[in-house]
Amino acid sequence: MRERDLDVRVVFSDCDRVIIRDWYDDRRRSLPPDQAVPSMLPAGQAVLSALPAGQAMRGEPPPGNAKRLKRGDILPPGQAYRFLPIELELRLTRLPDGYMRVIVDVDIVIIKIRTRVVLDILYNANRSGPVGRPER
Repeated sequence: MRERDLDVRVVFSDCDRVIIRDWYDDRRRSLPPDQAVPSMLPAGQAVLSALPAGQAMRGEPPPGNAKRLKRGDILPPGQAYRFLPIELELRLTRLPDGYMRVIVDVDIVIIKIRTRVVLDILYNANRSGPVGRPER
């Protein structure tokens, strides 16, 4: 049976969502504010000073950064991403071969390695606030 003949749905489980949210919440609580890394600061706090005054007051991203990834998108070439911390990755459900979880900005994304297609997203998972589900 060929790979293209299989229909595999790879998404974040509810359990994984809770583990990820709790893991980042624990780190935020354990760091003093002056040692918090930008991606772990409350939403918007790390970037507000770099934005024009009107956007900073509204907490909006710069116009070129307004597009968010969604399911089915292809991770653009050159898009910066980081691997999840190994301590977190080891707590999560194992993904099938050929898939990986990465951090893109403040979102955690499951992609198919070969095609870079986004299969599922946890919006704002690497920031304070609720871990969001993608729009369907």
